[in-house]
Amino acid sequence: MTACHICGSEKLEPLVQKGTPFRLVSSDVQPVVGTAEFSLCSNCLTVQKTATPAWQAMAEHIYANYDINHQSEGAEPMIFDSAKGSGPRSLILLRNFLETGELGEEGRLLDIGCSNGNLLQSFHALRPRWKLSGAELVDQWKETVLALPGVEAFYSGPNPAYAGRFDVISLSHVLEHIPDPIPFLKAISGHLTSGGRLLLAMPNLRQNPIDLIIADHCSHFDEDSLAYVAGTAGLGVELLSSTMLP
Repeated sequence: MTACHICGSEKLEPLVQKGTPFRLVSSDVQPVVGTAEFSLCSNCLTVQKTATPAWQAMAEHIYANYDINHQSEGAEPMIFDSAKGSGPRSLILLRNFLETGELGEEGRLLDIGCSNGNLLQSFHALRPRWKLSGAELVDQWKETVLALPGVEAFYSGPNPAYAGRFDVISLSHVLEHIPDPIPFLKAISGHLTSGGRLLLAMPNLRQNPIDLIIADHCSHFDEDSLAYVAGTAGLGVELLSSTMLP
């Protein structure tokens, strides 16, 4: 029996009758041919897609053909905020992140799920003396990322051998793809320096219920489930916010 992605309970109740058509789209905004099984955990009340072999095969197909921000030739969405100013989404996110605690002028950052390096470019603009690394499942963007200013390494594969430790590890729109987020975060946090920080960004299901139709998103978080996952993974939560991005 499949267990809940969040609390491990086997008390999963189906939300959609098996075989009911449910149109899906990939996280890179491509139509998806396939179906998903939706469940509600009656223990922690988390909505999730059941990580069946069929779902895993569908997700792997999406990642093998990923075309990030293809509508804008790879450029990320712009954010317009009267308080924080306008800029690429990752730049606004990082500006808000830097306001939550002191970060020195030098350090090391690892961006997991870096795609073509948009967040790395934004971080370099804010902290140009930091050494940056990116990680992805595939090598598709390796040369692009390694050519970015400040980048010292690119890692690929499901379990990369990261060199050294990092002062910041960012996972922007990554955790919702992971069917076992607690052991995943435990493993990632082991690569932090003492006092290092994780930056997690993901859809909030309560604010964005459309996240349910994103085919390769299987763990649909709200603030409560994210706090539970972080705490169970042994992480201290400095800030939990639904307003880091307008």
